Amino acid sequence: MFSVLLERQNTIKRQTIYHLDLSCVPNSCMLWPYRTQDKSAARMLTSTQIESATTEELERLRVRIEAELEGRRGAKERDHESAVEVLESHETSAGTFQWQMRECGHRDRCNKCKSGKRHGPYLYRFYYRDRKRHSEYISLKKARALGLERPPVPR
Repeated sequence: MFSVLLERQNTIKRQTIYHLDLSCVPNSCMLWPYRTQDKSAARMLTSTQIESATTEELERLRVRIEAELEGRRGAKERDHESAVEVLESHETSAGTFQWQMRECGHRDRCNKCKSGKRHGPYLYRFYYRDRKRHSEYISLKKARALGLERPPVPR
């Protein structure tokens, strides 16, 4: 069994104590707070704690960290890939106009989204104001007035 108390003093002398429990089964080790008065406390092992851990304990921690990273990478890729598909993009002085196929946000109820298809195409304008990126939906009527024809729906 391997347990480590991690402590960190913040600037006003309050302690945040974390408990790293590596006594669990592989792939389910946890870092959880006993007391969290300082939300910004780093949840990291010190070099002394790493050096004093056994190879088996470090291996269990490595496996758990790799599994967590893989899950996060996969979730990020799925979110990015599935949310929006850009069909066409037009750069203008007023911003960038993009025809996009989008998911509706009701993936569990929407038959179209469940089947992997998206809704659209919809036109959006992306522009910067005060160094912040903004987006705006452009109706089909406005798009036609701007001379932007709706592209065919991909099958």
